[in-house]
Amino acid sequence: MKRLFVEMFLLSPEENIEIAKKLKTGVELFLKTHILVKLTTTRVKEWRAELSGVKGVSTHGPYRDLIPGSFDPLIRKVTLKRYLQAIEVTSMLEAEWMVIHLNFNEHLYGQLKARKQWVRNAIELFRELESKKVPIFLENTEEKNPDIFVDILNALDSKYFGMCFDVGHAYAFSDEDLSVWVEKLAPFIREVHLHESMKGEDNHLPLGSNYIDVNRVLKMLDEKASSDFVLTLEPRSEEDLGRNIDWLRNNGWIE
Repeated sequence: MKRLFVEMFLLSPEENIEIAKKLKTGVELFLKTHILVKLTTTRVKEWRAELSGVKGVSTHGPYRDLIPGSFDPLIRKVTLKRYLQAIEVTSMLEAEWMVIHLNFNEHLYGQLKARKQWVRNAIELFRELESKKVPIFLENTEEKNPDIFVDILNALDSKYFGMCFDVGHAYAFSDEDLSVWVEKLAPFIREVHLHESMKGEDNHLPLGSNYIDVNRVLKMLDEKASSDFVLTLEPRSEEDLGRNIDWLRNNGWIE
């Protein structure tokens, strides 16, 4: 049986906490930039108190406009600042890990020389995060294949960095079969974001929509992942959340 976390990304952190309490699951709190810039120490302490009884806490760092491997040092500076702010909140909440998007754009940086420089820049930035000793899981979004993650995670070779494999994103935006993602990333996967999507669309459809053979993917992960992994649901509505939980329970993945 897998541990289950919930991230209702269209709702507030406070609403997510209440849902996790009601369902007796873990919760992943999305620290979007507009939340992060206004967040006070007092509010974080209030969240900490409200989280009592929740079965596990993680955070999802901001991602829009943040590019860890950017060629522009000012963009990297802002990216690092936002990540460090999110790490501070993560530490205050005593959360188990933080998710961040890699945001690698193959159209801009896909040529070999540019890609190598992007990776070097990202690794340098991630080394600064590593010093905070908070586990960080890199999430795929529109990356075309898993190779960029393999390169970065191998180079980091750090107990503080792992992979958050988003099944719906990989299906929607990659031409590689999901089995290739699992095979290459298996040593690093610590968390799996679960939702279905159509090709080319980030729909976040409920499990059982029949675009993705989710059972096949989870069985491959169970066989190949080098450590146990957490399942995190990212539905658009509470109705879809209920459908997802029913699907996982009916298929034997959660109690």
